[in-house]
Amino acid sequence: MLETLQRELGERFFVPEMLSEQLVQGRVGTKGGAGFSDYTTGQRDRLHLDRDRRCAALAALLQAPSVTDTADTHHAAREA
Repeated sequence: MLETLQRELGERFFVPEMLSEQLVQGRVGTKGGAGFSDYTTGQRDRLHLDRDRRCAALAALLQAPSVTDTADTHHAAREA
């Protein structure tokens, strides 16, 4: 995929040799237990749990009404 991005979108998406080597070796990050670092099963599980918690918190923030939305709702209710 990275090579496709580079080919289609130019040098801006150049794939560093070090990254290509990591991928060939199957070192794809926490998902596979190794990337630029090696992860024990416990470390990998903690990293995934932390990532999932952060994603859930972000999703909750994105679904929460904004201050502007809340102010507009109160303003409309007063006018009614």
